[in-house]
Amino acid sequence: MKENNYQFFISKKKDIFSFIIETPIFFYNFLFIFQRFSLKKNLDKVFKKNIKTLILANGPGLDKSINKIKLLRLKKKVQIMSVNTFPSKTYFSEIKPEFHCMIDSAFLKNYTYLNKGIKKNIKKTFENLNRANWYLTVFVPNGSKKVLEKCLKNNYISIIEVPSINYDFESSLYIKLSSYLKMPPPRVNVAVTSIYLALLSEVRLIEIFGADLSTFKDFDINQNNNNGYMNFKHFSNSKKDQYKFTHKLKKTKSNSMYIRLIRMASCFKWFAYLSLIAKNNKIILKNKSFYSLIDSIER
Repeated sequence: MKENNYQFFISKKKDIFSFIIETPIFFYNFLFIFQRFSLKKNLDKVFKKNIKTLILANGPGLDKSINKIKLLRLKKKVQIMSVNTFPSKTYFSEIKPEFHCMIDSAFLKNYTYLNKGIKKNIKKTFENLNRANWYLTVFVPNGSKKVLEKCLKNNYISIIEVPSINYDFESSLYIKLSSYLKMPPPRVNVAVTSIYLALLSEVRLIEIFGADLSTFKDFDINQNNNNGYMNFKHFSNSKKDQYKFTHKLKKTKSNSMYIRLIRMASCFKWFAYLSLIAKNNKIILKNKSFYSLIDSIER
């Protein structure tokens, strides 16, 4: 598929309407382009442009690619970025990624506010990051560095804040225009942010693993009480179980099926946005995931 022909809108009428209402929002978010220049300077200090960059997303298919990734690591001809709770896995210390991206708001919360499952993985993530005995750059959301410095007490770790636009654009014109300006995407998906960082650093070859984006296939609804469930194996878990939809924070209502599906749809849009940036800058971007539903990035 040619990325520049990707379908971003349902109808031309809706696309025109989105363009009209999003015009002032776009110009407000245009201010983020100045933060992008500062971020680019920081990326130039840590990325090696002529070395293949691997992005390890957090889909369940990542487990099936780990042996291949370990082999590439042994050849020492790659630089690797992991995401979110990857350090909670045993092979984190084997693969030794140069970069780690953690933009989920759960990393900024006090453990007492987190549900049991996510608290365990986040706690283990911080523990293993603090045990890392190699140089590691950690990317975090804008404004969160001071908070995370209290959790990351390791001299091998340096922290870089990542800006993001604050609106999920629907207008195809503004999405394409933003790709030429290399505007940062919103915080919709950690793999989206990670790939954007690699693209902005202008590395010449990027390969993605574990970007399944198939979570919605495991959504289910109890036919008696409308409670939402998911039959899903996240790479951080060892087995596949059915569990009720819960929010990452205690005493917070879970999202409806509508919100979950809208958020998933948004992820597909921003992966397509990344493919536009890659094409505009002649960067090779490949999806090497064992299984993936992303249809905008070449396999």
